[in-house]
Amino acid sequence: MSEVATGDWTWINAVADRFERAWKHGLRPRIEDFLAEVAESRWPPLLEELLRVEGELRRRAGEEPSRGEYKLRFSQHVALIEAVFGPEPHRSVATGPRPDPTTTAPVTPDGETDGDLLGLLILQSVNLAFDHLPRTSSRRTR
Repeated sequence: MSEVATGDWTWINAVADRFERAWKHGLRPRIEDFLAEVAESRWPPLLEELLRVEGELRRRAGEEPSRGEYKLRFSQHVALIEAVFGPEPHRSVATGPRPDPTTTAPVTPDGETDGDLLGLLILQSVNLAFDHLPRTSSRRTR
């Protein structure tokens, strides 16, 4: 978001490294606790880096951090949070986000997801694949 002086990266990286180590040891540190260690005037560049680090660690853990939760926690730094998260994906009010066809189950005519239909399609695909395998004798020779 902003230019950080080269000398400032030393302390920012040191704090971010401690944060990441604590996270990897299962402590789930709070960004607020690390911000409290420095003068409030130094928060923006540190907050920016800690948001990036925590976001990456949470995504690796299968979580999906949202800008909304961080805006609630850091309401005075909304512009910084927006810069870290980037622009909101465009969503149509009428349709919402588009589903991923590779992970979305088929939908029945009444609009419900049909998990049984998906299972049947997968089973048929597997059967077709096995039909093309060469057959071997199941008898053992002595």
